[in-house]
Amino acid sequence: MQESARRRARSSTAWAAVVVSFVLGSAAAQAQHGTTGYGAMPMGPHGSVLVDTQNAEFELPGRSGVWQTLGVRAEYPFAKRFSLAARGALAHVEYDSGASALGPTDSELAAAARVLDVPRSHTSLALGLSGELPTGDADEGTGNGHVSLFPFAAFHAVPSRWLMLHAMAGDRVVLGEHGGEDHADHHAHAEPHGSVIMPHGEHELIAHGGACFMLVPVVISPSLEFVQVFAPESDTQLTAQLELGLAPRRGLKLALGFDVPLTSDPRFEWRSRLMAAWLY
Repeated sequence: MQESARRRARSSTAWAAVVVSFVLGSAAAQAQHGTTGYGAMPMGPHGSVLVDTQNAEFELPGRSGVWQTLGVRAEYPFAKRFSLAARGALAHVEYDSGASALGPTDSELAAAARVLDVPRSHTSLALGLSGELPTGDADEGTGNGHVSLFPFAAFHAVPSRWLMLHAMAGDRVVLGEHGGEDHADHHAHAEPHGSVIMPHGEHELIAHGGACFMLVPVVISPSLEFVQVFAPESDTQLTAQLELGLAPRRGLKLALGFDVPLTSDPRFEWRSRLMAAWLY
């Protein structure tokens, strides 16, 4: 009986790590920069390489069209409770006006530390910091044209072997001077300077929460993402997300996701993503 309980506990912990690597990783990508970063690290920490492709349709003031990205994220656990990660992506934007753009998006560096770990209840809390680097082209729409920081906290609990609850919260702040309210408003609405992949304001609060149903080998995860813009103008974004995960073989994890905005004046009309991760 004790050995069976230990096996169930190990199985729950392993699946929690898999789900967190997909759900919190992809959720932070959308929460922070859309496709330019995975701010919330997996709770392992563990080594991983994640490849993802994303597609979205957008209609922003002054710009509309579709974009696609192909990104790679690598994570390295340099200590038992600490991880470093980096992510870069290539984007293609097709504007309804007939113009197009192809080039790198803004890239991201991140660090996270697991500060709470309760094995008996399969509960974990991580704190971290990620930074957006302006490697994209703000005039072409593939970058935001600034540096930003995103401190975050990510939490998960596994009350049973088939259910996980997860939450992430962070505060994005753009660094430096940006030319006053008019310029900041251009960043917030992607006209005509700034990223159309995921425009953002100079100060935003992001929160994400949901549940994962672990029906081995399939994971079903519905969730909600909330973004509150504090400056220069108040704005609220709410997005419903659904993600399906699969582990066809040891060390290989696949996931498919789809996002739909629930508020008016969204930053995208719809967004889909396909991910593959190798964990080691």
